[in-house]
Amino acid sequence: MASGQLVNKLQEEVICPICLDILQKPVTIDCGHNFCLKCITQIGETSCGFFKCPLCKTSVRKNAIRFNSLLWNLVEKIQALQASEVQSKRKEATCPRHQEMFHYFCEDDGKFLCFVCRESKDHKSHNVSLIEEAAQNYQGQIQEQIQVLQQKEKETVQVKAQGVHRVDVFTDQVEHEKQRILTEFELLHQVLEEEKNFLLSRIYWLGHEGTEAGKRYVASTEPQLNDLKKLIDSLKTKQNMPPRQLLEDIKVVLCRSEEFQFLNPTPVPLELEKKLSEAKSRHDSITGSLKKFKDQLQADRKKDENRFFKSMNKNDMKSWGLLQKNNHKMNKTSEPGSSSAGGRTTSGPPNHHSSAPSHSLFRASSAGKVTFPVCLLASYDEIAGQGASSQDTKTFDAALSEELHAALSEWLTAIRAWFCDVPSSQASSENTGSSGATRTSEHRVALSEWLRPTTVLDLVELGRRSGEWEGSGY
Repeated sequence: MASGQLVNKLQEEVICPICLDILQKPVTIDCGHNFCLKCITQIGETSCGFFKCPLCKTSVRKNAIRFNSLLWNLVEKIQALQASEVQSKRKEATCPRHQEMFHYFCEDDGKFLCFVCRESKDHKSHNVSLIEEAAQNYQGQIQEQIQVLQQKEKETVQVKAQGVHRVDVFTDQVEHEKQRILTEFELLHQVLEEEKNFLLSRIYWLGHEGTEAGKRYVASTEPQLNDLKKLIDSLKTKQNMPPRQLLEDIKVVLCRSEEFQFLNPTPVPLELEKKLSEAKSRHDSITGSLKKFKDQLQADRKKDENRFFKSMNKNDMKSWGLLQKNNHKMNKTSEPGSSSAGGRTTSGPPNHHSSAPSHSLFRASSAGKVTFPVCLLASYDEIAGQGASSQDTKTFDAALSEELHAALSEWLTAIRAWFCDVPSSQASSENTGSSGATRTSEHRVALSEWLRPTTVLDLVELGRRSGEWEGSGY
């Protein structure tokens, strides 16, 4: 195909502008244009000594016509190439067995046949037709297939549009649910904030009123104390008088001292104590309701997390890990952290209960707690629940994605930094957990030994056992 195009391009360069055919015995005249010898000679026959070039109209001499050997050789080579190409095409359309032209097409074998092949026993009983008829028949079939495929294309476009619409509806539902979650939790937070502010306002007011009541109590008792002191001083003075002076008005003095009574006012009004009791009851009621709600919420969340992660396949888990890794990095850069001179962060473990939405792999059960990535526990439980062999369990390490390994590393680093590297003085002063136990140095030493395993399987088992420590303030 490429050689044919080359021959055509070369042929365009050796076309005679008079006869518009390939140059025959090419000659060149004074102006430089090339013509067939016969064509230019016929033009010069009507003139005496000069004639005009058919192309540029320049006057040239008749006896200045000269043969162009270079063009002559080029024309011969082009003609040779054309002949070779024609012969090659003939060979392609010729039966290699009988050297006859192909005229027929065998429907059964899908082969081109010559006249001899058609009459042979190999194809005599086959469905054979002329090439042109077979091509026309298949053109009809092709047209039918085009129409069928065009209809399928139309249906596919409609299905695609419906699918895109469903995706849009799904994403809209996801966005709506996200906004609904944010709004509901914001409203819940607002209600709790308002309740907290009202309780604190009541307590602040009661404190203020108690202070004022104390001032009034002091103000009312101080004059009585002064009167009592004066009475005591007068009795002491009377006691030291001579007998005659002591006996003068003695009964009046003693009667006055006996009749003295200390009028003790109520230090805190009963109404204030009643209001304080009401505030305590309200706080206890809210705390009890919140504790029940929190316990139920945590239990439901644990079940929901396990169900969610068990339903994930390997690709889902990888996608989830990537998303949580990116979220963790974003939260890490956005949260202000205090660092020491050596560059080490002095704050506690990652806090995943901030107001900003966070969907970390880490589950923090209370402030200062870091628990195991729940997705690993779910996967481990699923493997163990299926009665997997020890060999199958060992392959769990290799099955984890790179992102989950990174999550494990961050989790282990956070726990070691938080539990094992805390100074003893600080450890002894830590807040107690739900059971009231204090994080002691013995606990830290035990936990340090507990954190020695580095394989994923050991860490999974470590995470499963982490629930045993939650009751000890961890």
